[in-house]
Amino acid sequence: MSRITACLPALLFILLNACSTPPTVYPVSQVRTGKIEHVTIITTNNSSGIGSIAGGVIGGILAGNNIGQGTGSAVSSVFGALLGGFLGNQMEQQINQKTAQELTIRMQDNGERLVVVQDPPQIFLLGQTVDVISDGKTARVQTQVSNK
Repeated sequence: MSRITACLPALLFILLNACSTPPTVYPVSQVRTGKIEHVTIITTNNSSGIGSIAGGVIGGILAGNNIGQGTGSAVSSVFGALLGGFLGNQMEQQINQKTAQELTIRMQDNGERLVVVQDPPQIFLLGQTVDVISDGKTARVQTQVSNK
């Protein structure tokens, strides 16, 4: 009995550590300061092509089954697929269209100009001092937080 009692804390320690998850590691980001030189509102579109494919399939099936017979059905399937693909693409572009800000920033440390495109939850003014936060792959801009 004393052997079990002596090993119990070690056994509990091993079991509890086996169930723990490792801490989440985030990439280090660099913060640089600059001034807004130009703000442009742009429209972005992240189409994947799914609308064209789905529209083409649906259009081809509907037109082929409901218009003509034999060769006429095959021709109507082709035209239905083309029209469906075009309409599906147009719908997808309308759905995925977003407004964003294109910000041109002159960096204070070396005079370099950066252009960052981001969603517009913040309003930026010409000449405003901002922080550009970058992890080497992506960047975002935020109003500078003063250390007072």
